[in-house]
Amino acid sequence: MKTKYIFLKLFFILFAVNLFSCRGAIKTDASTATGTPTPTPVSPTAPQPVENSSGFNVKAIVNTELNYILHRGTGIVSDDFSAECKVDPSAVQGSTDSDIMCIAEAKELDLYFNGIAFRYNVPQSMCDYVKVETPYFYNNQPGVGPDIVINNVSNASPSTYLGYTIPANKYLLVYSDAPGYTKVSEAIYCPYDYKNKVNPFVNGQVYPSFGNCCTGTFTSFVMSTDLSSAISSSTQTGQLWNGKNSNCLAGPAMQTAPYEIQKVNKTNGYPQIMYYNVLLSGINNAYRVVPPISMDWSDNTYVANYFSSADHGGGSNVPMAFRSVTSSTAPATQPYYQFTCLDNHEEVKARIRIMVRDWNSAAEYALGALGNPDAGGSETNFGSGPINDYLDFKDIGNLSFASPFSNDTSIAVPDIDSFPHNSFVTPDPSEVPKN
Repeated sequence: MKTKYIFLKLFFILFAVNLFSCRGAIKTDASTATGTPTPTPVSPTAPQPVENSSGFNVKAIVNTELNYILHRGTGIVSDDFSAECKVDPSAVQGSTDSDIMCIAEAKELDLYFNGIAFRYNVPQSMCDYVKVETPYFYNNQPGVGPDIVINNVSNASPSTYLGYTIPANKYLLVYSDAPGYTKVSEAIYCPYDYKNKVNPFVNGQVYPSFGNCCTGTFTSFVMSTDLSSAISSSTQTGQLWNGKNSNCLAGPAMQTAPYEIQKVNKTNGYPQIMYYNVLLSGINNAYRVVPPISMDWSDNTYVANYFSSADHGGGSNVPMAFRSVTSSTAPATQPYYQFTCLDNHEEVKARIRIMVRDWNSAAEYALGALGNPDAGGSETNFGSGPINDYLDFKDIGNLSFASPFSNDTSIAVPDIDSFPHNSFVTPDPSEVPKN
């Protein structure tokens, strides 16, 4: 028995030694190890020493696998891809050199799989404060729900009340923000509540990333059996739809731990602006946008905020997802990665705005500013898959807020089957990944 015990002990010792040899050398103390010790790598997104001679600049954090290009420009063919995204301390306040736009160029799958990270550097004494903002937008349309609900479900005949005719065994939903509009329904719902399965706009599906964006109150009436009046004891006023406009928000500013950089206002749910006091210290910090794939996102609109004003009319010339929704008092959002240099009166001394643009084709990307980032068509070598694999705001186009009352299959134009769930399109169950 003792011999067997010794044998088993030796066996486990040899097994352990072999296991460690397969996984690599056992860690040793640097003072006793031979050769040059390997330094502990510094996280690319960790704070770094301030570069006082480099000016106010932003760089894309890259490595040997990600050759993102961040340059000053607006995305036109005359852009210089080697131009630094930088404001010199000598730039005259209010001049074009103190307020610059930059474009981050990235291949679409790199962007979808890896996201992007920026490093922003502000030298000492250039700014009193720095304000950092990141993009966010309305992933679905918020709105005000019907303000009157008339219940005729228990009656086998139509009834009339408040000037409205309610079909037998139905509800009638009356909208004040669309005068004269009513909706016959088999259930009580708000078209802007994307958590409610009875809402026909969500096709019976509820997705974790969707919320209740229905605001306002309503009064409900239950029709009596004589079909001409409501049961007074069943009338309820001031009922809430219990939604928030901010429940429809998405984008980098809404990121959750451990990647968040902007805190969310606990009252209204909108991201708060970040301020840093940098007069004496300067700052050299980083911000990472998580990969869309990690968010179960179906395209690149989560990270790629690039747009051309020519593609988006309507006055503000930005994609509709970033605009205010006047019918629900939802404010405009932030379309840019924006870094602002302020004095101690919060007057702007310099500003850098960034748009991230995804490229569909390697051949076009190699052409630089002369290339077409939105190349389309089909691949020719393997089957007929699309060259444009991940949609961006260019592909989504100039969507406009569509009245939910004019189309029973979508709250956006064009049809939901043309686009993924982002940017005001009711989800198509075949296209939206499930968590």
